[in-house]
Parts: sequence; C-alpha cells; structure tokens
Amino acid sequence: MKYPFFKTYNISYKVYDSGDIEVELKFKVNKKMHTPPIIGLDITLPFVVDNFTYYGLGQNENYPDRYKGQKLGIYNSSAIKEYVNYINPQECGNHMFTRYLVIQGKEGNKLAFISTDESFNFKLLPYSEYEIENATHFDELPKPKFTTLTISKEIRGVGGDNSWGNPVHEKYTIKSGKTYTLRFIIRAM
Repeated sequence: MKYPFFKTYNISYKVYDSGDIEVELKFKVNKKMHTPPIIGLDITLPFVVDNFTYYGLGQNENYPDRYKGQKLGIYNSSAIKEYVNYINPQECGNHMFTRYLVIQGKEGNKLAFISTDESFNFKLLPYSEYEIENATHFDELPKPKFTTLTISKEIRGVGGDNSWGNPVHEKYTIKSGKTYTLRFIIRAM
C-alpha cells in the first residue's frame, strides 16, 4: 500500500519474553505533497471500550493550538463519552502529552499503551475516521460496534482563530521533509 504523504515509513515490533510488544514507527514526510493532518497508527478494537484511564492532558479534547486550559493528570472516560457531537461529524477526542493509556474490555481484561518517548497523543472513539469523514450529520453514523484507537506522534491544530474559515497557523502543522518517530509499549494486564 502506498502512502503519498510519506517519503518513507517503517513500522517495527519487538516482542519480549514478558509479553510486552514494543512498537516503533518512523515516518519521513514527503516534501512534494501537502502535509498530513496526523502521524500515527490506528488500531481497531473489536468491541466498544466502556472504560479507560490515561495520564495526559484532559479532561476535554485538546490539540496543539487548543490545549492551554487543560491540566496534566489521571482521567477516566469511555469511547462513547469521547465522541464530541458537533453539528457536522468531524475530528474530535484527541488528548496530548499522554504517558500511558489503559483500556478495559467488558470481561475486565486490560491493555496498556505506555510511552517510551516523552509522550504521545491518542484518541479512542466508537467510530473510524472513515465513518466520521463520510457522515454529514450524527444520525448518519452507524451504531457503535468497535472502537478505533489512534496513537500519534503529531497532529495538526484545528485553526479558526477568529473565524472557522481561517487556516491552521504554520507552527501547529506537520512539517514537510521532517522525520517523526513514535515509540510505545503494548502490555496485557
């Protein structure tokens, strides 16, 4: 599969005797393309996450140009609660500066995502990016049957300083030609 946003990309997994899985993603953004809105990895979970805990910025969604009012701390939520019901379905639910995320399945089993770098961004939603992007109203979204976890190194800001038509400031965008690296551990608990 080709990803035109990226000149090169590499994803590696190391599995340890403990059962931990170390994930490393390296992306070099293509200079010849518009920059992507996000650099990371989507993981589809075959159920709706009823409960998760994280140590990062919260409690509300936050983005590079919209996070000053949020506090670093430990927060609890669910995939359903994380979806923001804007008039038109759109990007939502991101949390920055996350050190760890622990999701819990219906049977009580837990899965942890632990940063091995400074931190990561994440969003945990009951809809995929495709479903959100292709719905013009909330009632066009399907009944949630799974959860999409997105762990990212970088995400573009939302823009719209004094009008929603204003673009994102350059300093809140992903840089063309730059290489980004994301590392984290997945641990069953």
